[in-house]
Amino acid sequence: MKEKTIGSYLFWTAHIRQGYYSKGKMLWPVTLLFSLIFFIPALFANPLEAPKSNVVVEASEIIKSMANNTRGPYKHIRWFCEDGAILPPKAFACKEHGGGRQYAEYSQDWHRLAELGWHVGTVFSAHSWEEFWNQSNNHYRLRELPIEKYLVETDDGWVLHHARYYRGRVQIEDEEKVGHELLINLLQDATWIDNNYLLLRELIKVIPHNGGEDLTQSIRREAQNIAESEPGFEKLRIEVHSTPSARTASHIREWMSAAKNKKHDAKIIKQADELAINLDHLYGESGRAQRLAKVHTQLASRTESASLVRLLEQQENETSLQKLTRLSRLLVNFRNAINDVTPASRLIILDSYPDIEVEIRLLVDQYSKQENLLAKEALEILSALSQAAYGSGLLSKEESTLLIEQCRILLHSNQITADEYFNASRLFNLAIHWSIGIVRHTFAEPLIRYTALEPKSAKFVDDVLRSSVMFAYASLSKRIAIHAQNEIGIRTMLFSQQVSNMHGLNAGMATGILRIIPEEELQDGLSFSRDEIVLLPQTISELKPVAGVLTYGEGNLLSHVQMLARNFGIPNVALSDTDPALFNKYVGQKVVLVVGSDGSILIERLDKLDQKQQNVLTISKSNQSLSSLDVPIPDLSQDAPIGIAELHKELSGKVVGPKAANLGELNRLFPNRVAPAIALPFGIFADHVNTDELKTKTRLAEIYQQFRAGAITEHEFNNAIELLRGEISKLTLNEKLESQLKPMMQLQFGEPGSYGIFIRSDTNVEDLPGFTGAGLSKTVPNVVGLESQLKIIPEVWASVLSPRAIAWRSNLLKQPEEVYASVLLMKSVTVEKSGVLVTSNLYSKQPGVTVSTAWGVGVAVEGETAETVVLLDSGNEHMISQAKVPYQRH
Repeated sequence: MKEKTIGSYLFWTAHIRQGYYSKGKMLWPVTLLFSLIFFIPALFANPLEAPKSNVVVEASEIIKSMANNTRGPYKHIRWFCEDGAILPPKAFACKEHGGGRQYAEYSQDWHRLAELGWHVGTVFSAHSWEEFWNQSNNHYRLRELPIEKYLVETDDGWVLHHARYYRGRVQIEDEEKVGHELLINLLQDATWIDNNYLLLRELIKVIPHNGGEDLTQSIRREAQNIAESEPGFEKLRIEVHSTPSARTASHIREWMSAAKNKKHDAKIIKQADELAINLDHLYGESGRAQRLAKVHTQLASRTESASLVRLLEQQENETSLQKLTRLSRLLVNFRNAINDVTPASRLIILDSYPDIEVEIRLLVDQYSKQENLLAKEALEILSALSQAAYGSGLLSKEESTLLIEQCRILLHSNQITADEYFNASRLFNLAIHWSIGIVRHTFAEPLIRYTALEPKSAKFVDDVLRSSVMFAYASLSKRIAIHAQNEIGIRTMLFSQQVSNMHGLNAGMATGILRIIPEEELQDGLSFSRDEIVLLPQTISELKPVAGVLTYGEGNLLSHVQMLARNFGIPNVALSDTDPALFNKYVGQKVVLVVGSDGSILIERLDKLDQKQQNVLTISKSNQSLSSLDVPIPDLSQDAPIGIAELHKELSGKVVGPKAANLGELNRLFPNRVAPAIALPFGIFADHVNTDELKTKTRLAEIYQQFRAGAITEHEFNNAIELLRGEISKLTLNEKLESQLKPMMQLQFGEPGSYGIFIRSDTNVEDLPGFTGAGLSKTVPNVVGLESQLKIIPEVWASVLSPRAIAWRSNLLKQPEEVYASVLLMKSVTVEKSGVLVTSNLYSKQPGVTVSTAWGVGVAVEGETAETVVLLDSGNEHMISQAKVPYQRH
């Protein structure tokens, strides 16, 4: 599967919307996979794949060695002259060589680590513009810089643990000069800036250029470092991270006074003093005035910035709310003005952001502390923050517009029902998920690689958001959400606390042992137990049955995992900015997870429920348990390939699987609009696997019988299934099938080698009443070459016995040995977008259909962040999320 970079988010095409409404609503719930044709060349394959474990092990050893070395990732200090000479360090060494720069030369370990995919201890003077730009790998080198800086500042120097004070490793004047040149180069192209706005915002903070530093992030990181050395500082760390104010500095000084009396480490006390000084400058009245005056002076020095300067000037008798609205609008104008000013002015504008954002957060903080904040004021503030978030690059224009419009509707309507208010609050809360998605989209590949190497990197996303206007947005939207919950009479409760940052994806009820899966373990082929409630750092495509699922990020309503979980009534909750520490103390304990169809959520320790509640839980769980299903026995007499023209819905589950049957039906309804296809019916599968040599059906029945009787262990059961699966996957198609299939493929698809096909799994248990097997079996995309295509067919047959498929079906089917596979061979088409449509509203109770669409092939069903929209019967729509994946698979 190849992937290509994409530079913008996916937006719905009008003809899909019109197609739904012009045909009218379907009379029964169905799921439809679709794709829209377009082609853009690929850049490189598998960029989002985590590094292999042996690579991580080698890189970890190098990192450890660097951290313990007084020179860190460097070899020695050298002069690098303009004529190419490299000289030992001495005064004016390059004088006779056209001038030059002195800095640390990278060690062999550094170069090896760079080969493995990580660049550390960056010396900007050592690199050319081309090395940083490197468009061929989607600017990876630029996008890892903020994560590298984050680790250095939060992990006691990380690779620079002993080398931070290695004299001469950098010359700050040279670094700032090179950094300024680098940023000016980046700021040349307004289109690139708009498509990479958040990246540029973060680069401004980490590339030295005499632009100052983002005190908000610096303060958060300083507090974290002190707390890691002094556990008694933890409460103050929480205050700095959650509710910082001008009073926080005095609280820290009180702690310092007590720490001196207890003779704490003088180095830690000095760090705390610096932290208090920075807090004074950030949150104190004089510091606030100085920062805004500095921004005014800098902007006023650029003649093309006159309109922006006016927005900075306070109006007479201006209220705090008016000031907040004005500054939020200023950030939008900053972003919109990028096209109209010079690169130098663009740099001044972007350097101004941290100061403006801090002021916005402080203004919101004044209102957030009011116990009786009026709903009207809260909505006006939220509207302003939605503008500021777009101006800062943390919401798309469409997302910001949608939020502002929702605020406008609530503010100007004469009467709003409790349900409408509650639905609006859910939308406001989704914005936090959206901003998380933008950060993950921006830093996708380096986040995956750095998290595999250093798990602390996973907190980078949180660090970016908590030092932005989204921190204030989250605080206010939480208040609105809780107020809306109270109005409608529902709750989202997390361990006895009412919260607002949870959103139910699947309704259901479960009890299980709480297990937290760290980001770094996600790629390790995890196994789960049916009695576990798992907390995942992101949605994953491969998940075996569990009791319940909690997921960071917005999730995808129509991914295979979500549809399987929905079949079994497995509750699933998406979390936004919920602190993982709230869950840590309950790991290994039995908890209850209840997700109501009305939006209510309960997560609680089981022993906290009274006996009556536990009885209700037991009764409810027994009522929702699934009955065993009879497997429909297919007609095995049809043992020849079937062309798409002969496929129709009456064959579904009898001769071929529902994918093939429904594809044939679509071909009848929309002639010449469906790609050529050939189905291999169940009878062909049976002919190949139920031979005297293989005896699949008999062996399967014996394996299941022994397991149910307790004659073999689960491990032995899995081994026996795996042995059989391996034998099926290595089968060779018999002569009869090859003689039928080869000429048919040439007629339908063309000359061998001139086309690719999707080899899709299709079973007789794919769509049973109350159960869909979507995604359980294997589909191999775009296979080219006749020999390869014929070889993969048995692999797809064998996938009906994969551990994941067995796990999901084992407790449901009465006759699991009667599972048969058909295969759909479908000619590949170039794809721009693909997705899933379900003819019911999975988000709310209003009638409608749910559609998820993403760039490329199969992303919407694989669990990645897709654009999800609910199309309502009224003609309106609800946007649940936009597609935010940096690559398109094709």
